Amino acid sequence: MNSYSVHIFDLDGVIYLGNTAIPHAIEYLNHLSIKGDKVYFFTNNSSKTRLSVAEKISKLGYTTNEEQIISSSSIANEYFATKNYKSAFLFGELGARNALFDNGIQIINDSIPLETILDNDSIKCDIVLAGIFRTATYSHVAAASLLLQRGAKFIVTNTDPSIPIERGLFPGAGAMIKAIETASGIVPEIIFGKPSPIGILSLISNLNLPETNFIMYGDRMDTDILCGYNANISTALMLTGAMTREDANSYPFKPTYIYNNFLECMQ
Repeated sequence: MNSYSVHIFDLDGVIYLGNTAIPHAIEYLNHLSIKGDKVYFFTNNSSKTRLSVAEKISKLGYTTNEEQIISSSSIANEYFATKNYKSAFLFGELGARNALFDNGIQIINDSIPLETILDNDSIKCDIVLAGIFRTATYSHVAAASLLLQRGAKFIVTNTDPSIPIERGLFPGAGAMIKAIETASGIVPEIIFGKPSPIGILSLISNLNLPETNFIMYGDRMDTDILCGYNANISTALMLTGAMTREDANSYPFKPTYIYNNFLECMQ
């Protein structure tokens, strides 16, 4: 690990489970900071702001700030700034909402009742933005499906099927988005979160450092490790969350390292 100067961490299942820090994770983060390495966090969770994510990490014992947070919603925010979308149906929470609001995109379901959207074929929008949405109803899924069939672009924050917490796996954005996809017959056109390399490639460009300086830590092969692989940087699969060593062997691509815990990273 001494050959890397920029360390990018997934959060759920790597740094914490729910509100509990993964054993030795905070110790490792502080170890890297003492060395003078750069530390970043890349979360697919679009329900929170970068500031709230930074505050959660800081409360666990590693002082950080929002500039060190990459999220699927912050990537969305940057993307929307380059487009000219006027209206959207939001199937999501605060982080995704802010990405639309910050770019002046009208959220039609803030002003139009779901029943009206369902019953009036003339109501359309430019995009359906979907992410984790823990208060979603059948009508939200139906409205998103119909708006896609009326011509809206299908844009999603991420497709994580589950979220690891202390008690097991909860449904992730991907599980909910799959309902919209199945109902409409339309697949997402753009995915901002991992395994898309957009966030890491932007960081590499901004820091102007060689790819060999970067390493991505994650607990999922299909999102975290594939993201690092797609960005052509080193990866470390942490067996602290969703996957096992046997799971990793079933994928055609491989992590650079596999660790049982963060103590092994410091050896």
